[in-house]
Amino acid sequence: MKPTVGGLLCILLCAVAGAAEPLPPPRPATVEYVVVPYSPPAFYRTSAYDVWQYYGVDRFGRWRPRVVEGPHGPFYLYNGQSYPWMSVQPREVMPYAVD
Repeated sequence: MKPTVGGLLCILLCAVAGAAEPLPPPRPATVEYVVVPYSPPAFYRTSAYDVWQYYGVDRFGRWRPRVVEGPHGPFYLYNGQSYPWMSVQPREVMPYAVD
């Protein structure tokens, strides 16, 4: 293979350009590590029996929606609506939230 005129010209120009402007000395690479705390995703599996936390047994042994006494009056525990029959049926209200 014979070197061509274009190839020789390219080598000559690269040598001249490299001699005119020397490369700066290498500098150490600065690497900053960002530590991100990793926690795997946690999923809470709700139990099928959690529905029964909002019901209680009344004085006749039947399941009724649980009514608790709050700072603003009695309310149903499962949806937070107020219990309107406190003055008529006071024994339907639990004075505590946990059995």
